[in-house]
Amino acid sequence: MGAAYIADDITWWENNGSETFTPHTIDENFNGAISVRGFDIDGDGDMDVLACGWDGNEVAWWENNGSETFTKRSIDNAVSNPYCIHAADIDNDGDLDVMAAVDTGGDIIWWANDGSPADGGWVENSVDNSFVRATGIYAADMDIDGDLDILGAAYTDDDITWWENNNSLGTNWTEHTIDADFDAAISVYAVDIDEDGDMDVLGAANGADDITLWRNNMNPYVGEQRIQHSIPRNRWSIAGIPVNVADGSPGTLFQDDFGGSAPNGDNWRISRWDTENEGYIRYEEENSIGVPAGNPPAFTPGLGFWVSQNAVDNAVMDITSAQHTGVVDQSTRFQVQLEAPGAGYRGYNLFANPFDYIYDWRQTWVYNATDDLYKTIFEAAAANWISGYGYAYNGWDRQYRNINFRGDSTANYTLNAWEGIWIEQLVESKTLYVEFVPACMLDSEPPEVPEEYRGTEDAGGWQFALQVASADGEYYDECNIIGIDPMSADDYDLFDAMEFTPNAGEFVQLYFEHQDWPMEAYKFTYDFRSMEFNGGVKEWDFTVRGWNLEGEDFVLSWGNLDGIPKRYNFTLEKTDVNAQPVDMREASQYSFTGGSEANDKHYFSLTVTDGGAPLAPALDNIKFGLKSAYPNPSNDQMRITFGLPEMGKVELKVFNVLGREGRYSRMDLCPPASIRCYGSLKGCRRRGYILCS
Repeated sequence: MGAAYIADDITWWENNGSETFTPHTIDENFNGAISVRGFDIDGDGDMDVLACGWDGNEVAWWENNGSETFTKRSIDNAVSNPYCIHAADIDNDGDLDVMAAVDTGGDIIWWANDGSPADGGWVENSVDNSFVRATGIYAADMDIDGDLDILGAAYTDDDITWWENNNSLGTNWTEHTIDADFDAAISVYAVDIDEDGDMDVLGAANGADDITLWRNNMNPYVGEQRIQHSIPRNRWSIAGIPVNVADGSPGTLFQDDFGGSAPNGDNWRISRWDTENEGYIRYEEENSIGVPAGNPPAFTPGLGFWVSQNAVDNAVMDITSAQHTGVVDQSTRFQVQLEAPGAGYRGYNLFANPFDYIYDWRQTWVYNATDDLYKTIFEAAAANWISGYGYAYNGWDRQYRNINFRGDSTANYTLNAWEGIWIEQLVESKTLYVEFVPACMLDSEPPEVPEEYRGTEDAGGWQFALQVASADGEYYDECNIIGIDPMSADDYDLFDAMEFTPNAGEFVQLYFEHQDWPMEAYKFTYDFRSMEFNGGVKEWDFTVRGWNLEGEDFVLSWGNLDGIPKRYNFTLEKTDVNAQPVDMREASQYSFTGGSEANDKHYFSLTVTDGGAPLAPALDNIKFGLKSAYPNPSNDQMRITFGLPEMGKVELKVFNVLGREGRYSRMDLCPPASIRCYGSLKGCRRRGYILCS
């Protein structure tokens, strides 16, 4: 394709297959035609034509009708001498938007495609209106954050610049100058020249007769040192370095970052987990009991370490230019070997993102060297090789964050540069390697979830989060989810995520504890169950634990449940006190006060009733159950669950085997479904009761 400025012509040349071409005129009267590109603007599978006319002040596209004929569609006919044209999905809505470098106007502009480009559905957006004599434009993901940024060349300003797309919508931009002395810059382009996973920049300078390459080196922010990491004072963080270094000794790398103070228990500390000995190897300190003497290994990309400092406020761990020897090889997967569990210990491994950019955990692979097999991280979790989740710890928030491994995850699936994680190997008899895939080797989408594990929401599954926080917001635990899933079991499965105890002097946490699951008893923060509601009821018992927060006021909250089918009813009960149950559809939070103990625990039960479950046809077939008091066998509470075939008034009496009636302090009656009643049996020992109705 070509644009002829003098002839006002847009033409394409047909390749005849024998090094000869036949011209075909698309438009012979496009005033000042100066730039042309081929894109599928309307998304119908064929190539349309996009162009701008300098003299005509116009940006337009020609719709390919499928028979070598084109229909002109104007986008904007009041642009002050557009010089260069391009198309890309700037607002992440799945269609191609159009952008232009405007010469006389000094503008970088893009027009949003509303999905109906043939109907004139274009909305103008300004990126920069003072880029003098803008002559070049291109789009690429310069900061590897998943959206497209815009690059430009300015002839009079002698400038090569890129604008960071801050909100992925193209409505908020930050300018970053690459070269402000590139004489008569006229064209700009981006491509990964050195194949290191980031986009490098090429530019042409008319005044200097120059073609120049600017290497990104994972540092697109001019003047900002990205190989650095902030950690709070007097709090632990998990971190690992994202670049190769000449000397990975903690003292060499970081002592200057901690005020020059010596490493010890007071100034700053570095430690690394020893899987086999279930303890910590500490830098220049005595190791955990049972761990052989010596320092942890040197810092290298991929290894995770606990770091704490009490030397300066908001310390910055950095890698200086003298220490920095380059990023890890971006042409192959980065591999770390896991330590397997053994007799009496679990396969916990402490690693870190080896790359100096945000990493998509869903793209990870696992290599089984014992059987010479490769699996995606989802497949490896389904095979019970590993726990698919990674567990990152944020020292600023004093809480763990689960890194999701499902290809269809929509949140919490990325690892930041420097961020460390726990990974657990579950199988004892295999030698496993986790493989981090560089950005330049990634497909546009993560590996698909196997078909047998797809369709949670379409199949009726649901989930929601439980959050607990101190009333003043200082302490909180946000990463707790319950749900039902057609691929989950009521027992432990790959969708259940563990709860790690925060490494902090004060914290609050919420967890589901399962003594009944056929694995080592542990606490969980994601608790997914099957879709089967036997008797119409499922219960999630959980604990809220406050550590060194005596007398603190807490708020337990949950999101709006309107997105969950109305057939499901949700009731929250604090089981260690005689409190009124909460209808979770009517309320959005529950407040309570901590006790006087340093290790303060509060016990809750969340009951989900499936109103669509089949009911007993008659009262003589009614199902009911008795549940022991929980958690303290010495209290006098009892809970009864039963079902009704239809709405009706119920009188409930409970007798022990001696005929003594238990007095119920309250009873709740609901529409037909499985119903729970709560009450106390004053003066009755909990054994052998008779239920009458």
